[in-house]
Amino acid sequence: MMRPKKILILTNMYPSDEKPSAGIFVINQYKYLKQCDKYNEYHILGMDRQFTNFSKSVKKYILFSRKIVTQIRKNRYDLIHLHYFFPLLPIVYLFKYNKTKVIITVHGSDFYEKMNNALTKKIYKYFLKKCNYIICVGGDLKSDFEKQLKVNVNEALSAGVDDKIFFSTNAEKKYDFLFVGSLIDRKGFDVVLNTIESSIQLGYTWCVVGLGFKKYEARLKEIVETNSNLVEYFPALNQTELNLNYNQSKWFFFPSRNEPFGLVASESIFAGTPVITTQSGGLKEQVTENVNGFFLDSINDKQRVLQLVIKAHNLNDYEYSSLRKNCSSVNSKFSLQYVCSRLIKIYNSL
Repeated sequence: MMRPKKILILTNMYPSDEKPSAGIFVINQYKYLKQCDKYNEYHILGMDRQFTNFSKSVKKYILFSRKIVTQIRKNRYDLIHLHYFFPLLPIVYLFKYNKTKVIITVHGSDFYEKMNNALTKKIYKYFLKKCNYIICVGGDLKSDFEKQLKVNVNEALSAGVDDKIFFSTNAEKKYDFLFVGSLIDRKGFDVVLNTIESSIQLGYTWCVVGLGFKKYEARLKEIVETNSNLVEYFPALNQTELNLNYNQSKWFFFPSRNEPFGLVASESIFAGTPVITTQSGGLKEQVTENVNGFFLDSINDKQRVLQLVIKAHNLNDYEYSSLRKNCSSVNSKFSLQYVCSRLIKIYNSL
């Protein structure tokens, strides 16, 4: 009979006061696994996500690496599951117990933003090829990862949405459109701001949740100050509050330029709120045109973006209700329950 495994969930993306939503999906996975898999033993170790300069980041990683080494040596884990392989993968491999299996989940920023020079690629390819199992959170990310690093990826598997937290309610619609995410260019927040400014002239209501570039925060706050009856802004919300906001919104607007998966889109769909988004990466795995949302064909054309927003706003009750109803019948493979059941099978297979 197979003996129980001692498993460490390890990540450098952990919630903090500065970034309360950072890596929350890793904690959700850990809690679900610990609750539902009574056979194996689960531990978690995470580094708080904070805004720091380069020298403070180096110091932070040195201190966290010491914690990792101490915990690994003390516990002699059977398996380590590392979320975000950069920059911690070499530390894990150099100091792990010699029989320990290593799984990594690639979330996108650890690949697209970090594997950008020949030396870094060479070093990490060496360690990646030693991994026992590699997961990418989206299909396009899996394809790009294999193509650029010439490393085999075992599976595309999202981080998972907890349907006990994100679900449809009968909350009264308070907003026409909602954005949730980092207020940065990669997430298309410049497009969000332009669209808000154009659409509030038509009386459309908006809610924005997130933190990011100071220039965008300042511009958004100016809009809110002069249009407080049409635009609300929350720098951060917990997941229960976030589900309420999804349910209070008619549409989720997410014009992301580069999205390895985009878990917020599935959160919205689980809450029964259709999505307007781009066909970037994992977003096209979650949204189907005219089924549970619409695709923006060009986020660089302000007028075409506004036209789609107007089209969505003007749908009749039957058309909109159909989209909402479809949200409840898709995306089950992106649920936390499905994802964690796959992880348990993977852990036991190793």
